[in-house]
Amino acid sequence: MAIRQKVLFWGLIFLLGIFGASSGWSFYWVFLLAGVGALIFWRFRKEKKGALLVVGTLVGLGLGFFYYSFYINFTERNQNIVLDRKINFAGVVTKTEMRDTYQKLILELTPPDRGTVMVLAKPAPNFEYGDLLRMEGEIRASQFVNQPPTVAFPKIEVEAKDQGFWLKAELYKFKNHLTAQFKKYLNADQAALVSGITFGERAEFNKDLKNDMARSGVTHIVALSGYNIAVLVLAIERSLKKLMARRKRFYLTLAIIFLFVLMVGGEASVVRAAIMGALILLAQHIGRPHDALHIIMLTALGMVLVNPTLLAYDIGFQLSFLSLLGIIFLEPALRRIFKVETKKGESFLAWRENGLTTMAAQLAVIPVLIHSFNQFSLTAVVSNALILVTVPLAMFLGFLLVTLSSISFFLGFLAAKLVSILAFYQISIIKIFSVIYIPLPGGQFLNSGIVFVVYYALLIWLVLLKQEKVPTFKKINR
Repeated sequence: MAIRQKVLFWGLIFLLGIFGASSGWSFYWVFLLAGVGALIFWRFRKEKKGALLVVGTLVGLGLGFFYYSFYINFTERNQNIVLDRKINFAGVVTKTEMRDTYQKLILELTPPDRGTVMVLAKPAPNFEYGDLLRMEGEIRASQFVNQPPTVAFPKIEVEAKDQGFWLKAELYKFKNHLTAQFKKYLNADQAALVSGITFGERAEFNKDLKNDMARSGVTHIVALSGYNIAVLVLAIERSLKKLMARRKRFYLTLAIIFLFVLMVGGEASVVRAAIMGALILLAQHIGRPHDALHIIMLTALGMVLVNPTLLAYDIGFQLSFLSLLGIIFLEPALRRIFKVETKKGESFLAWRENGLTTMAAQLAVIPVLIHSFNQFSLTAVVSNALILVTVPLAMFLGFLLVTLSSISFFLGFLAAKLVSILAFYQISIIKIFSVIYIPLPGGQFLNSGIVFVVYYALLIWLVLLKQEKVPTFKKINR
């Protein structure tokens, strides 16, 4: 087994151990498996390779299990938060999110307290990143591992402003300025949708539009993940194909991704999505898909080592990696199934290219969508195909609008007309498919681990069946 294959195999085993621990596998099962491994090793000790493989697999699972447990215990011990008692405390706002009837704030506590809490506050007054707040309320432990303790509607006083990192504060202000341009030129629903697709903003969605998006199965298009960045990357690549050499396109697109991260505030979820988008670029240049798979594995390991709860609880993380894998591996298989070849002169708006990209990403994430949103319509595949194929254009026009509006109101007005037409189309699709909602038959049976394993096994079989002997991605040689 080559070194790269070993890294891939043991990385998967380690991640499986972390996933098992975060999913509630019993601690005693680890010891039982370790005991079985020891017996197998003793029974087949003369066949060293097979025995070592079995024992190594069990050790890898155990390491993943113990690392997750160590992380949770370390995080809890590193906090100093008084729970289930009315207290006075203070902290600096590190993140804000406006909902229909309340504000959600993430607060970094100041001494003598230590740790992070989530605050549910009244919709007014508005709080901003960097505000130092003094509160009185009861902090309760969260039911979810990936969420901090929560305090609901405490008494709040603003003690100081601009206590956060100055660069991040400026980035937030810049993002708010950009999203304000959509509100200036578009109606409320259109502005909310375009802000969500372009910058991942979900604060302005009204209840009816949220429900319609959930029923039509397209809520994930405004959860800024690797897919959004991926379509942006592919759109830039295809639009610049005739204008410059591959190497120059590569570095220019990376620069644009970096600027995009700055524009949307540099939040952790956006950075992860940007890394996924950058991997799309890298995968197209380094050679075989298998090389891309090793890079993806190393990236996943790095992110999970920093925060093991991402693997089982962060939908953005899951959508990012699965959509990326779908685009890299499943799209070539679909291309050969449907016998689609890229035609000369096709731009990034080409329906064949974007249609296959959309289908590959969608097929890769369907189980996660079913599990996370607890509903999935049989018509969702159609609604996603009709909307996701327009996402590259929507993102492009969204950026065009905020750029031109900063130059001239008239230029912004012209760009807004194009954005309005596309947003009207997308919202119409959302509303139509929310009406013809057809629940996926099977209920809880389909939302099970066994079905997910079988589903992804079939996708892997399809990829292997349609895999070419010749490398899919050309190495960068220019």
